[in-house]
Amino acid sequence: MSHPAVPVVMAVSSLVSSYMQGEATKAQLDAEQAALEDEEKQLVQQRIYLNESRDEEIDLFRRETQELLGLQTVGFAKTGVELSGSVLNVLNNTQLDALEEEDRIYREYAKARTMSDLRSQSIKNQMGHISSQRGLVDSLTFVGGLSGAATSYYTGRRLTSKKKITKVN
Repeated sequence: MSHPAVPVVMAVSSLVSSYMQGEATKAQLDAEQAALEDEEKQLVQQRIYLNESRDEEIDLFRRETQELLGLQTVGFAKTGVELSGSVLNVLNNTQLDALEEEDRIYREYAKARTMSDLRSQSIKNQMGHISSQRGLVDSLTFVGGLSGAATSYYTGRRLTSKKKITKVN
């Protein structure tokens, strides 16, 4: 004689398995979300450092440029050269070179900032996808659990009706 609880036990096992799988999926999504949030925090810190570094580099470069222009002016004055014509061209070229270098520094930092912003946007997109997936986990777990339980119950009924599983006395 077959045991009538076999189909119920199989259905409950299927439900429990689906529930555990759903919980594992949620835990995995939570871990991915936390990792992305940590990465976003690091990007914010990198942007702060990047801005500070850029400002320090520009300040240092401007001081060095002013010092160079001062040394050139004093050097020309010591030799008695009048600050006109080609001498002024030298000073102007030094100033133009300095402006070009400042532009290069700003462009370099702007590229790094753009890369950081793109990564930040990618992180936000990934976090949005995780939120969408997380919202579906409970529904899919419920549907999968019901489907699995029904299939397991039906299989258990078939097995017990064929007397393949018998009660042990």
